[in-house]
Amino acid sequence: MTKKLRLITGIILFSFLVCHLMNLSFGLVSLSALDNSREWFLFFWATTAGIALLLASMMTHLTLGLVALYQRNTLRMTISSLIQLVLGLLIFPLLFGHLMATVIGPMIGGERQSYFSILTLFWVLEPITGLKQVVVTMIVWIHGCMGMVIWMRIQSWWPRVAGFVYPLVVGIPLLALLGMVEAGKEVIELNQDPDYTELALDTLIPSDRVYDNIIAMLNIGLALYFVILASVLVARYIRVRKDNSMLSVTFTDGTRFDVATGLTLLEISRMNNKPHASLCGGKARCGTCRVRIHAGSELLPEASSSERKTLQRVNAEPDTRLACQVIPRSGAITIETLIPSYIEPRDLHSTRVADTAMGSAK
Repeated sequence: MTKKLRLITGIILFSFLVCHLMNLSFGLVSLSALDNSREWFLFFWATTAGIALLLASMMTHLTLGLVALYQRNTLRMTISSLIQLVLGLLIFPLLFGHLMATVIGPMIGGERQSYFSILTLFWVLEPITGLKQVVVTMIVWIHGCMGMVIWMRIQSWWPRVAGFVYPLVVGIPLLALLGMVEAGKEVIELNQDPDYTELALDTLIPSDRVYDNIIAMLNIGLALYFVILASVLVARYIRVRKDNSMLSVTFTDGTRFDVATGLTLLEISRMNNKPHASLCGGKARCGTCRVRIHAGSELLPEASSSERKTLQRVNAEPDTRLACQVIPRSGAITIETLIPSYIEPRDLHSTRVADTAMGSAK
């Protein structure tokens, strides 16, 4: 349920981001087209229900991400997983100020800023803030795309849509950036007239009461985030170091690793640089990390509901478990990987995967 909720909130946030970037691409036409198309792409997100859904999804996704960080038994991971984790942790402190100014501020002050005023800030008054916003947008986009692709590439329809998705991964942010640049040029030209700059400042500068409230909420929010993040890391360190018992894992190819308990079988493989298939990144969705237990099954915990569902979907044998979900107790265990480590998303639903697993069983 937790993984599903994290996925759902991620899809909601990514949907908003896509709408926002597509809106920005209309800056290629004109500044007025950018503002007018805002009603098409962001109509729902500007409503009370849309704002509530967006904020709830953001806080839920962030909370579940911190819980997942606490539950990690090792911080050794693939490069892609490390990039996604680091980018995810950077998003809130980098984006919170923009969120306060463009969402919370108008809710308190009652006036929504136009793209003219926003781009005046980014291109004329504080170009560094504009550059920071471009960087933050790219960070959010990359983090979101990585999560979405990891989820999509294990779906049966992925091979049919992959050729359309990958160009969009580059095309959507590129068009948005170009739209922002073209609209920015128009804003710079308009600001040659001091009256236009004054008009932008009237919108950008809130009343003292609103400004004080925004700054107070911003400081509290950032301080709280870093305190929670530090607490999660400390709590995780204490949890991981608490148990000093050992586990011996032997693979049927003769490879053996002696490690401290508390790690999943997939983490043990990764920590020791042993190739091990896992298309979904260890989220119990694809089933490609599954292993056959030859000895030591009594050391394994009961399968969770998500693990059971995935094993049933791939028609796994009773002695098969998902390496990404199993954390053995101390002792000795012998396992066999069933799916080649070089599997690609296009192979996931092919008969070759099934034949490989069946061949391993004989």
